[in-house]
Amino acid sequence: MATRTIEPQERRTAGVQLNGRAAQVVSKVLKATGEELNRVGYATMRMDEIAERAGVSKSTIYRRWPTKAELVIDLISNHFDEADNEPNTGSLRQDLINHGLHLLKLSKSPMWYGVLSSLTGRTEPEVDQLATNLRERAQETRKRIVQRSIDRGELSKFVDVEIICDMFAAPILRRLFTSNLTVDAQYIEAITDTTLAGAAALATLKRA
Repeated sequence: MATRTIEPQERRTAGVQLNGRAAQVVSKVLKATGEELNRVGYATMRMDEIAERAGVSKSTIYRRWPTKAELVIDLISNHFDEADNEPNTGSLRQDLINHGLHLLKLSKSPMWYGVLSSLTGRTEPEVDQLATNLRERAQETRKRIVQRSIDRGELSKFVDVEIICDMFAAPILRRLFTSNLTVDAQYIEAITDTTLAGAAALATLKRA
């Protein structure tokens, strides 16, 4: 069966008023979902534990989200925009550092850590598709940051934009979500400087 692509606006919470009890319930349930993802992961996450954490009944959750997959899809969809961070300071080094610090900030939120860590594992096909969309969107953001530096002459036109983005993001994401190693501002700065040094070396090789 073909997997349907889930866009961020296609969610069960679309149309919910920004204020009022319904919005409060949605906010509590989605926050609790992210925290449970963080605590136990997708495979063992249970609706009754989400309901208890959110302070609502299971029936309240099931009325809006009949399945666990739909609940996680809504959680990720509601936070697509928050995940975006595209600094434009005029300095590639500072833009990359700011982008890395944004990832670090998100990872410190139990809800967001649950969202982001769920992107690294296998879940339901539709959740996987949405996770792929979010990963690709983040990579496109990084590519635009690097491309702007090329356009303004800060970085050589001979560099490979995709490789630079991978060199920068991979070690940060690995430390944040698949290891117990520390990520802090100093580490992000070191990764940025190492990436830029590598970019300069790659450009030299391509010119040779």
